[in-house]
Amino acid sequence: MDGVPLTLGWDHRTDLSIIPLTAARSVHLLRGLSSVLYGPNVLAGVVSIDVARGVERLEAPPPATFSAAADDNGGLVLSGTVARSFESRGGDWLVQGGGGFRDRPGVSIPNDGSGISGDPALLSADGDLRLNSDVEHKDAFVSVRYQGEGGGWMSLTSSGFDVERGVPPEIHEADPRLWRYPDQARVITALSGGTGSKETRWGMGGLEASLGLDLGSFHIEQFDAPTYGNVIKEEEGEDRTATLRILGEHGIGERGDLRTALTYGDISHTERLTSSGERDFRQRLWSLGTEVEWRFDDSPGWDGVGATRISVGLSTDGADTPESGGNPRLGRMGDWGARLGLSSLTGGGSLLLHGGISRRARFPSLRELYSDALGRFLPNPGLEPEVLTGGELGLTWALQGVDIQVVGFRQVLNDGIVRVGVLTPQGPKRQRVNRDGIRSTGLEMVASGEWRAMQYSGDLTLPFPGLAG
Repeated sequence: MDGVPLTLGWDHRTDLSIIPLTAARSVHLLRGLSSVLYGPNVLAGVVSIDVARGVERLEAPPPATFSAAADDNGGLVLSGTVARSFESRGGDWLVQGGGGFRDRPGVSIPNDGSGISGDPALLSADGDLRLNSDVEHKDAFVSVRYQGEGGGWMSLTSSGFDVERGVPPEIHEADPRLWRYPDQARVITALSGGTGSKETRWGMGGLEASLGLDLGSFHIEQFDAPTYGNVIKEEEGEDRTATLRILGEHGIGERGDLRTALTYGDISHTERLTSSGERDFRQRLWSLGTEVEWRFDDSPGWDGVGATRISVGLSTDGADTPESGGNPRLGRMGDWGARLGLSSLTGGGSLLLHGGISRRARFPSLRELYSDALGRFLPNPGLEPEVLTGGELGLTWALQGVDIQVVGFRQVLNDGIVRVGVLTPQGPKRQRVNRDGIRSTGLEMVASGEWRAMQYSGDLTLPFPGLAG
């Protein structure tokens, strides 16, 4: 969001509800094998959302918006935004703010639960809604953007939420989680700025930087029965993640571009358990990537000049854990990434042929290494990084009224982190371990288009079981 990676944290996951999509200036979905410039732990695709960041000129949004929705289970969703743009000496300003509220009593069970195996007491409390699947969610955001007349820009965005929610118990588990989050909160602030495209001694180039501060907290209650009346264990956690991302771009001659990105993340987590007290954890991750793109011709492409182009990228990534809560520290780990991509526009400008190969690594998170999840897991500080090697080949065809994309893919995940069962003196538990390899092969087809007043889209993925494992 606004140049700040959101999946660097205690568990290297994020909640998309932290992103104020009602105020987004742009949303880019990079499917498949992404660039090496997006930082550490990016194995494949990227969702990039800009609220106030970007080099594009300002477009004044509506001064106020409001939306509401309800469902047959009593769920309610409310949201609203306000915005104001004005000019000042030397540039333009845009200020936005908004908030939302979501109340969901629960998730519906298909066919009242008929045909679903498992303990009925873990499935539902009243036969219609999934047990312990309620959510009450409040969120808000504010953003300020300045666009200079010379192309430079700056932006500040802050977004947060506060939620109370249940965790539906696993009906296929002999010992399911009986958890609730009575309070969970998160605030992300992103400060970004860029020079825009400037002329240098060697051509045209630009520089951009983003600083991020991610603060979060959660409280977990564990119960002894699916009636959720008696709390037997509790866990509290506080997260603090600071990130820095610097991206530079410069032209090479008339047909080439050189891009370089440095990403750094510093993650701190404090754990408080009723049984063992307080522990502190810290992890640092970094990545330096460089990518060169070359256009073989000057004919128009889908996103500018260059119908046929090749891109080559290399990165070096690293991680360490200077604080491990009293557990063995994870030594410094390092790995490398690479990507080769090729695309060609043909068929009178309607058919794009594209393909690529990629190698990327993902370092295990603090949660995967050290968390025992209220006694359910046996920590494993010896986890190694996952390494994904993948290739894809496909076409995107723009026809009248419909766009079609067909991509064949092959992925091999070495040292994939999976969950297994283990026997301990305290009884059976789960543990995360590295597997030798996880292989997946298949074909994905996507179509979208319009027919009169109707818009439609579809996605079909066909795995090839004989080539996976």
